[in-house]
Amino acid sequence: MADFVGEAILSGFIQKLIDMVNPPELWNFASEGHVHSELNKWKKILMKIYAVLHDAEEKQMTDPLVKMWLDELGDLAYDVEDILDGFVTQALRRNLMAETHPSGTQPSTSKLRSLIPSCCTSFTPNAIKFNAEMWSKIKKITARLQEISAQKNDLHLRENIAGESSTKTREILPTTSLVDESRVYGRETDKAAIANLLLRDDPCTDEVCVIPVVGMAGIGKTTLAQLAFNDDEIKAHFDLRVWVYVSDDFDVLKITKTILQSVSPNTQDVNDLNLLQMTLREGLSGKKFLLILDDVWNENFDSWDFLCMPMRSGEPGSKLIVTTRNEGVASITRTYRAYRLHELAYKDCLSVFTQQALGKSNFDAHSHLKEVGEEIVRRCKGLPLAAKALGGMLRNQVSHDAWENILTSKIWDLPEDKSQVLPALKLSYHHLPSHLKKCFAYCSIFPKGYEFDKDELIQLWMAEGFFQQTKENTRPEDLGSKYFYDLLSRIRELENLQDLRGKLSISGLHNVVNSQDAMHAKLEEKHNIEELTMEWDSDYDKPRNEMNEMNVLAGLRPPTNLKKLTVAYYGGSTFLGWIRDPSFPSMTQLILKNCQRCTSLPSLGKLSFLKTLHIKGMSEIRTIDVEFYGGVVQPFPSLEFLKFENMPKWEDWFFPDAVEGVELFPRLRELTIRNCSKLVKQLPDCLPSLVKLDISKCRNLAVPFSRFASLGELNIEECKDMVLRSGVVADSRDQLTSRWVCSGLESAVIGRCDWLVSLDDQRLPSHLKMLKIADCVNLKSLQNGLQNLTCLEELEMMGCLAVESFPETGLPPMLRRLVLQKCRSLRSLPHNYSSCPLESLEIRCCPSLICFPHGGLPSTLKQLMVADCIRLKYLPDGMMHRNSIHSNNDCCLQILRIHDCKSLKFFPRGELPPTLERLEIRHCSNLEPVSEKMWPNNTALEYLELRGYPNLKILPECLHSVKQLKIEDCGGLEGFPERGFSAPNLRELRIWRCENLKCLPHQMKNLTSLRVLSMEDSPGLESFPEGGLAPNLKFLSIINCKNLKTPSKVFYMWWKQNGNRKPFNAILSLFNQGSGLIRIWQVVHRVNKKREREMRHDPFS
Repeated sequence: MADFVGEAILSGFIQKLIDMVNPPELWNFASEGHVHSELNKWKKILMKIYAVLHDAEEKQMTDPLVKMWLDELGDLAYDVEDILDGFVTQALRRNLMAETHPSGTQPSTSKLRSLIPSCCTSFTPNAIKFNAEMWSKIKKITARLQEISAQKNDLHLRENIAGESSTKTREILPTTSLVDESRVYGRETDKAAIANLLLRDDPCTDEVCVIPVVGMAGIGKTTLAQLAFNDDEIKAHFDLRVWVYVSDDFDVLKITKTILQSVSPNTQDVNDLNLLQMTLREGLSGKKFLLILDDVWNENFDSWDFLCMPMRSGEPGSKLIVTTRNEGVASITRTYRAYRLHELAYKDCLSVFTQQALGKSNFDAHSHLKEVGEEIVRRCKGLPLAAKALGGMLRNQVSHDAWENILTSKIWDLPEDKSQVLPALKLSYHHLPSHLKKCFAYCSIFPKGYEFDKDELIQLWMAEGFFQQTKENTRPEDLGSKYFYDLLSRIRELENLQDLRGKLSISGLHNVVNSQDAMHAKLEEKHNIEELTMEWDSDYDKPRNEMNEMNVLAGLRPPTNLKKLTVAYYGGSTFLGWIRDPSFPSMTQLILKNCQRCTSLPSLGKLSFLKTLHIKGMSEIRTIDVEFYGGVVQPFPSLEFLKFENMPKWEDWFFPDAVEGVELFPRLRELTIRNCSKLVKQLPDCLPSLVKLDISKCRNLAVPFSRFASLGELNIEECKDMVLRSGVVADSRDQLTSRWVCSGLESAVIGRCDWLVSLDDQRLPSHLKMLKIADCVNLKSLQNGLQNLTCLEELEMMGCLAVESFPETGLPPMLRRLVLQKCRSLRSLPHNYSSCPLESLEIRCCPSLICFPHGGLPSTLKQLMVADCIRLKYLPDGMMHRNSIHSNNDCCLQILRIHDCKSLKFFPRGELPPTLERLEIRHCSNLEPVSEKMWPNNTALEYLELRGYPNLKILPECLHSVKQLKIEDCGGLEGFPERGFSAPNLRELRIWRCENLKCLPHQMKNLTSLRVLSMEDSPGLESFPEGGLAPNLKFLSIINCKNLKTPSKVFYMWWKQNGNRKPFNAILSLFNQGSGLIRIWQVVHRVNKKREREMRHDPFS
């Protein structure tokens, strides 16, 4: 096997040599050395040799002359590389000399020069000569290349043509639909599963229903398809059944003809694909058919889709089975989930072997062969093809020595004409993409049993230049990782990788029919695995074998040094074996996810180093009892993060009796419980290290806070019967007067808690910095409690429908951010909101709010947003600056957003703040237009957006700092200022749906910074500025401006301004609603010279 993978390295080597000949620096150097003609010969010969390497690879296994030719080619390739390395070195030396010692200058003393070894710079260009010895080497290499190239013709090596392979590869006999079921073992469950899929009459819309059967070479995919094809119930179910052997030659014409011959045996032999497909469509029309395509390799979706066209005329319920060992084939063909076939159980594999070797199903008549025979079968690793092949080679041989010889031989040393194993493996190898071939072949240089480190191997591949650069400029390390995992997904049938390390994810465990296969994986011996994920099918509506899933999980015992484990969608009702009583001294993270049938949890408390435990979707758990703690004195000594989610039947959480000096969960920092609606018992009353508590949708859970001394962050959502106060638990009818003892609490989120009616002055701890109250619909009174939150910096109130006003005492003194959203009854803001250091004020969807309080805004306010306040009539006076010596307004507003305020009519008097950087006015249908008087002369405004603003008639003249200007749905806008539009920094101008706009800025050529101009649905536009477009425009889009005159002259001027420069990126799209597309003109980098000349002559031809 090492021989035929070795070609991949040679192939890559030859490609590297071809690339080495190409660099222009080398050719410039070689032309001065008068050897360019020789290099040209080398390049042509190497390309011819490269073209036949694929054929040579296949023939070397049976033709020793080809093998010798490849060996000689390898030796010659190294000699060629030595010469080319010398050329490249000399060329680089010359370039260094040119840079460090230019003509006519003194030798450089730069730092760069000082770093260059003297051996590389102690010469001049005139000193580079090719002596007689060098010429002799070059001539000898040329002669050897010519000789070895001539030999390829004598060996009848063919150039590789896409889609072809040599006849040797095709010596594998084609399969047929016939099968001897008496010699098939261990596939009863698989046959039943496939039969169930075939007999279901659920149509796949208008597509052909395709079931891929996927598995490694020799695992029995064809046999399974044959069993289904010949099943009596399946025969009766379908009107037609067709078998086609495809293999690696996916010829649509040939396959179609084969299918048609089965459907209509009297069809004439024609080679017109159109006629064949039409005839086949008629033959399948209205009939329920079963088509099996065996051994498919094609990954081209277009070819597959083309083949399937006639089959769509079949009766609903028609099915296709595609057998393949390639996941890529399954992904493009399937309409059903791929059925993955796994190895035979040992006893079934043994029956296959003994039937072939002895004609019996056991060793009763040949007990002296039993031990060695069983060992041979173990080496087959559940592959029926290997068992059949090896058994066939021993047929009727009862000599112990003969059997021992087979046992000690490598499978690739066995005679190929007597075994189908090697051709099958070779076919898998040939169908590896070329870049993966090289990577796989490289691994053969390591000794058997070598432990690969993924990152180290990727670095070695990088050093060999195996990576193909992508258009996305992917990092080589990322590309190498992709190659590694792609190869790993294909490599199982090529090599039995034993040395896994790092992360391992095993999905599709529901397809493991025999739980013994899980034990044979010997996962516990893979000591380099640190993270493991086990995943079954997420569909619990399907019938599932609960006992089998339990045994599979028990058989997949991980190594004891495992650090992280995830078990997902496991269908057993309980955990067995290693996971029920875990012993993993290094485990730090455990996730049990969506194991919906489990009724109890394992004994996890004894995992002494466990830091993170996440239990989610365990919908049958009703109680967490004493078993959870593992029977140890100090359970969960290291646990820091504990999360329970989506456990709708969980009612009781048992806590062991307190032991003096022992804390339960002594290091727990974060506790999350979500969607556990029936949980009624209290939480542990002493969690000394808890800093974050997140309780959501636990309607019956009561929480004591008496000993949560370290709590810093609290999130509570939709907990109807929970009331928060210190030390006690009560229902919502109690009078709450006790103070909180969680003095360290800094963040609190309370959401959808109907019991919350009032925030009294002692309810919340004074050190709170962030408070969010969401959807607490019964909250009415804020009373005077907010003022006592002396450290509060952020306050968000959302969906508090009953709140009408703030207390007279006003806002907390340190408040910096205030968000009021969907507070539908809110009528007024606090009068002293200017007394706190507020930086951001956001008011959304408060329909009862009419005005802001009198007086100025806080001098610290930087962002103000008012949106969907439909009754708001007045903006805050302090928002504007007034040119009065008596005005003390020092508002420093930077961002102002006014959205959907339909009752708003006027701006306050004065100018917009000179600090304003962003202004958005959207859908304020009655707001007066912005006037020239509102704009300060030295504004900092960079972003201006006016949308749904019908009163806007004309834009201000001076927008000196604006970089982005977006105008949309402004039906009153008629034009730009007549005296000119001064926006020297404008980079983007968007004008959409302004039906009365008649022209663009007159002096658009002065907009030297403009790069993007986009105009849509503005039928009033009739012409472009006479002076032309902005000179540095890169993107121009004009869509549905139907009255805009054909602007050839303007565009020609624009193109001429740019066309004489380096080709630029530009896309011009002109659309007209009446006549459709007028023109598309695209100029991109690397325009070919001929087209560039044509465009310069007449760019609009």
